[in-house]
Amino acid sequence: MFTRRTFGAGFALLTSIALAAPSYAGEMYWIFIEMPDGTKHELTVSDHETIRDTKFQLRMEKKIPEAQQTLLRDGVALEDDKELVELDIGVGTTLTLEVTED
Repeated sequence: MFTRRTFGAGFALLTSIALAAPSYAGEMYWIFIEMPDGTKHELTVSDHETIRDTKFQLRMEKKIPEAQQTLLRDGVALEDDKELVELDIGVGTTLTLEVTED
């Protein structure tokens, strides 16, 4: 959020106001995604994000459409509507990404 302050002779200054994250945002931390080529990609997530949110972030960073992504933990596909906290996905957890072609 920005606040505009006007001073004499039409001089204006925009200042920003720092806003705290909403209480429902959850704790921010990082996880790893093992990519199909074997490399690991680090994502910063919130424990109340869903697997769908994580797939969206991968689409934005890696340009892989969500429809082509399957995220796995210990070989088990994760449901899109589950929150990371529900799945006990915490700091440093590694998920595996499988990519399918349309």
